[in-house]
Amino acid sequence: MDTISRTLRFTNYPQFKVFLLAWIGALILIPILIRIAFRVGALDIPRAYKKHGRVVPFLGGVGVFLAFSLAVFSAASIVPPKISLGAFILGEGKQFLAILLGALVIMVLGLLDDFKPVSALVKLSFIILMAYLLYEAKVSLDTFKSNGINLALSILWITWVTSATNSLDHIDGACAGTAAVSCLFTFLFAWDHAFPQEWLSYLTAACLGSLLGFLQYNFVAQPAQIFLGNNGALLVGFLLSSMTILGNWSADWISSLTIPCLLLGVPLYDITLATILRYKNGVVNTLREAIVYNGNDHLSHRLVALGYTRREAVLFLCMIQSVLGLAAYASKWIPVPGYWGVLSLVALGLTCLGVRLNRAPVYAPAVSPQAAPPAAPQEHPPAAQEKTLFDF
Repeated sequence: MDTISRTLRFTNYPQFKVFLLAWIGALILIPILIRIAFRVGALDIPRAYKKHGRVVPFLGGVGVFLAFSLAVFSAASIVPPKISLGAFILGEGKQFLAILLGALVIMVLGLLDDFKPVSALVKLSFIILMAYLLYEAKVSLDTFKSNGINLALSILWITWVTSATNSLDHIDGACAGTAAVSCLFTFLFAWDHAFPQEWLSYLTAACLGSLLGFLQYNFVAQPAQIFLGNNGALLVGFLLSSMTILGNWSADWISSLTIPCLLLGVPLYDITLATILRYKNGVVNTLREAIVYNGNDHLSHRLVALGYTRREAVLFLCMIQSVLGLAAYASKWIPVPGYWGVLSLVALGLTCLGVRLNRAPVYAPAVSPQAAPPAAPQEHPPAAQEKTLFDF
């Protein structure tokens, strides 16, 4: 009841103003960026492996970052009264400034990759470097007593989530839509009286608003007027991973590890299920093959192959993320022994869904060498069909 009453009074809280500023900021900035993209050539050109049939700007991540930053800095002006900027940066504001700086670097890295492909090793190196920057600013897991373990897990988490979120960006609204749902439930955690986390509530409110503003032009508007691009997909993954390790989820270490996984369940489930089914169906035989494999076998591809429209597939993914977010939030009311039952139901449901999705005809049927027609000469080598598992 307390959460409901606080929700009804939400417009009186500065978090609402931060959310509203990010949302309106994205609504205003993104049309401007669309025009700029056509002038500077920041355009996603249709090719044989592309699903869209026209040129679309890819500066969506820039719009999300600008709206997010504008809202976060407005929060900085609201929250620390009578504190000098220098004291704020060295104290309470150090964490959010580290997240902003890391997000800027990752967004610029993705933008360079959109114009001219950057090697995976370089992108991975920058992500690890930014993860270490966050660790130094105290944005990291602190579940264990060993700083080395916490650092290693923090780097692994940021790398894994950034990769998973980037891989999910292969259909309009899938990445931004599920990320918005994740932000909503992360905000509810941060806003809760049991584990109040004021700065996390501002960050998630800003991220939610900027994503909703972007979705107006990427998902609500049809056809999509702008894409996230690698600059946006990497940015969203980095922000989600940063905010989830910043959060204080539970006094119990098991819940502290499982809750972030549930809050980001769809991208993590997508990348995990795709890898498992590739092995199961004999599409790949080694881990290296799984990493570099290009294919239309992610969650949205499977849902479309089973008869869903592209919009229905995105809404279905958002629904799954909502269920997982509710399962995470249930940890606040259900004690640890009983919460194992919730986690068991979640695992059973995802397993059953995986069995159903495995029936989707997403792999080309095998053709024997005798029956295969001779390959026609190609003027240009085929390009990759989709983002690979770790195609940062």
